[in-house]
Amino acid sequence: MKRMDNTSDRVAQIQRINAMIMGIAEYIKISICSKAFSVLDHRIYVSCHYTWKRMYPDTASHMKIPLGKLSNLPHRHDGYTAKTHAIECQNMWVGITMAFITHSQHEKLPMNQKMTPYTAEGRAIYIRQRKSQKPLPKDRPSVNTWEDLRMSAYKNSIYNFEYFMNREYAFNRDKWKCRCCGAALTTRKGRHCHHVNRRLPLDKINRVPNLAWVCQDCHQRIHSFYAPVNIDEKTRRKILKFREKLDQMKSTSE
Repeated sequence: MKRMDNTSDRVAQIQRINAMIMGIAEYIKISICSKAFSVLDHRIYVSCHYTWKRMYPDTASHMKIPLGKLSNLPHRHDGYTAKTHAIECQNMWVGITMAFITHSQHEKLPMNQKMTPYTAEGRAIYIRQRKSQKPLPKDRPSVNTWEDLRMSAYKNSIYNFEYFMNREYAFNRDKWKCRCCGAALTTRKGRHCHHVNRRLPLDKINRVPNLAWVCQDCHQRIHSFYAPVNIDEKTRRKILKFREKLDQMKSTSE
């Protein structure tokens, strides 16, 4: 049990470190940043090398995993083969991210001196310049906080470590949108990860196909006994489909 406690705390610490790496990378990406990313990644890698040798003197050399095989930040690491230091927790690898994955963002136009938030004209110019820019998919933050990962190791319910890891994959699959109404799931409070079939055994209930991201309103409608109202027909059909699956599972178990 002590081993699990230590592992969960280290996994949570990795999550905090990754958040700092991504924050620094976001800050310096609007520049000629490839050299800065390279220096940052090298220093982190060397620091991790000695840290892992101290924590795992016998197995540190086998704990360098390709980024694409990590279970944390799958949307960010997908397709990358560079190796990083990682920790295994419940048959999943959680590792340190790298700054170079963050896309550089160069300004195409020189700074317009009139673009200021203090005037209506300045705000209008800002909106026009930013309107055509689409957010890069690999730059989005994790849906899991370090506290989520630290506490998940102590839970024997369906909200265990596997749930928090796999909901990252489901969030990427659902493209940050509600599966019912299509609303963008940008705020932590307004998004829920729904279990399609809650009757599955613990070793299957948190598989990615059984997880669906929905907004708070649609999630309440799925679990409600009342007919969905004040929504469009397409959203209504999707809500009823999720509800129908819940009802089917209940009747099967009975």
